[in-house]
Amino acid sequence: MKNSLKIIFSMLIVIIFTGCGEVDNNANDYANNAGNNSQNNSGTTTNSSQIKEITPIISQLDFGGNSYGIELSSDKKTAYFANGVDGLAIVDISNIKKPKLISTLQLGKISYRSGDNIVDIRVSKDNKTAYLVGSHDGFYIVNISNKQNPTLVGKFKTDGRARRVRISQNEDIAYIAIGDRDESKSGLTILNISNHANPTRIGKYHAEDSVKGLAISKDDKRAFLADNYDGFKIVDISNKSNPVLIRKIKVTEHNIIAVALSIDEKTAYISDSSDDGLTVVDISNVNNPKVLKRILTPTDANNITVTKNSLYLAPSVGIQFINISNPKNAFREGSYVTPFYTQDIRVSDNEKVAYLANGLAGLVIMDISTHHSPALLSGGVREKDVLGFGLALSSDEKISYQAEGAGGVRVVDVSDVNAPKFLTLFNPQEDIYAERIVLSSDNKYAYIIDSSNHKLLIADITYLANPILLGSYNYKRSQFLNSYSNSCTGITLSKDKKRAYLSIWEHGFIVVDIQDPMNPIEIGGFELIGQYANTLVEGITTSKDGKKVFLSTSSGVLIFDTSNTNKISLISKVESSNYGNDAVATILSHDEKKLYVQDTGLYIVDISDIKNPKRLGKTGGSGAMVLSKDNQRVYFAGASLLVVDVSNANKPKVTGKMVLPGKSVGLVISDNQDVAYMETFQNGLAIMSLKDFK
Repeated sequence: MKNSLKIIFSMLIVIIFTGCGEVDNNANDYANNAGNNSQNNSGTTTNSSQIKEITPIISQLDFGGNSYGIELSSDKKTAYFANGVDGLAIVDISNIKKPKLISTLQLGKISYRSGDNIVDIRVSKDNKTAYLVGSHDGFYIVNISNKQNPTLVGKFKTDGRARRVRISQNEDIAYIAIGDRDESKSGLTILNISNHANPTRIGKYHAEDSVKGLAISKDDKRAFLADNYDGFKIVDISNKSNPVLIRKIKVTEHNIIAVALSIDEKTAYISDSSDDGLTVVDISNVNNPKVLKRILTPTDANNITVTKNSLYLAPSVGIQFINISNPKNAFREGSYVTPFYTQDIRVSDNEKVAYLANGLAGLVIMDISTHHSPALLSGGVREKDVLGFGLALSSDEKISYQAEGAGGVRVVDVSDVNAPKFLTLFNPQEDIYAERIVLSSDNKYAYIIDSSNHKLLIADITYLANPILLGSYNYKRSQFLNSYSNSCTGITLSKDKKRAYLSIWEHGFIVVDIQDPMNPIEIGGFELIGQYANTLVEGITTSKDGKKVFLSTSSGVLIFDTSNTNKISLISKVESSNYGNDAVATILSHDEKKLYVQDTGLYIVDISDIKNPKRLGKTGGSGAMVLSKDNQRVYFAGASLLVVDVSNANKPKVTGKMVLPGKSVGLVISDNQDVAYMETFQNGLAIMSLKDFK
């Protein structure tokens, strides 16, 4: 299973808030107008390359460095960034469509080239002072009254690695979370900053682990610490020189990394490094905090921003939206994928625009007037702590089958794309890890790859409420392959339903007779040896009659004659488009005269002469891949959905792009090309409208 996960992750890699002050009228106008441009309030634009793009991203500005934290001016016209080793960055956001870098200031020195690694920032109410912390040299006070020329006013060398900074209401005290590998240095440092030129320490609370998250009550009497593995801590800081622990609770077995308080300060929200990583805690009685709920969040969150009814998580893959109107019943509404790792989030007062510190991507400004991806019809929020790996759809497009690893196979009624209904969870094998699934053309059987037990499972799915396991085949000890066959990377069926073809990661492929579903029998296979030894096999497809196999490998596409399964032979080979790049997926055109091959992009191959395949055109694209029934379009779904016009095989071109609620690992397109069904790696089934691309 570990090898299989490694493959999945490598394939995925190929793809790739509280505001204060007055409402930003520019942001308000944009969000209102965006809702008039296309359905679901999505922003739909056409750029100069004639690519129709449906995306919530309004603009992006890469100003160098690695943005970890963000603060906004009270008028929402300026953004201030904790910008890693490049220090402080100040950006003009008065026009959210065209943000502009105003200035930068490097802080501290960790080498002759670079400054301290600045990781968090707060700005004074009058927008004249910035308070920053760096993970090497500590705390900095910067005069930003002249945005074109910020100047360092004062600094304080902390004992350990500074992670977070918070400022008291009257702005004379700084609270710094210290999270150091040396646990003796970790805790909460309290500074008197009434004299900006000479901040002095007046108190410290020693923690037992590494404090990574920090929140301070409005009355400056309570500090709330996310102390890594040692738990959530509430500290009395009414006496700044002698902070005292009030209560500690273990909210999870995982390490906690961020904490934020509700507006009324009766609830704490704590994120950790697990997949169910947001804990809601009742702190109305600080002497007896109680866990109310845990919420599934597909990735850990670096920061948390809270408004009255919404919580915005800054996870490693985008932005997550949590409805907290009722903390006891808080739930995840949706998510967006962003260009890079989101480190921190701020939102406009009307909560229609989000400003993201997006790591190496710098600033990303997003339309969040709806808390789900544009064109999302339903789904995009996983209900259970499982991962998605594959998707199959019945031929009448009414039932979806999702391979969910240890969760087995989820069966969902999608006849109403706006309101899919869960039917059952099929878990036919002990310790199952369902990674791939295909259906027979008559929808009577499901063929499931169980990577944990190294088996092909065959199930009768005629009765949807109760699928029945009929038979299985163990591909680990194939008689046609010379060594253990641990990882099955693909499965496809012949059109006559007599054979299943399995691609095996480091070996080749196997042919299985499935005419008797209760007793599938291996009848052929091909071991990659000689010049193809150590070739990695990524996927497999076949001709309709099952007499030709197209194997996607690290050596390109290998084409085999399988008309005689006792004597399988190599016919020809299609080189990858670039040396050293794997062919990760292959689709055969419906007339079987062309191959659509994915490596670093999409390239098309003429195979009308199967012994002499000829390369045609190439364009971009990566992720799960589907060819439309009319052979006019190829769809890719990875971090985003791409539409590629392949009507001219010599000049394929990307014509559409859509942001998705998560990285897709499975894709099915409806026959009329109106709807895309996707299994996302961490967010479950997502059903998207494609009508804007027609």
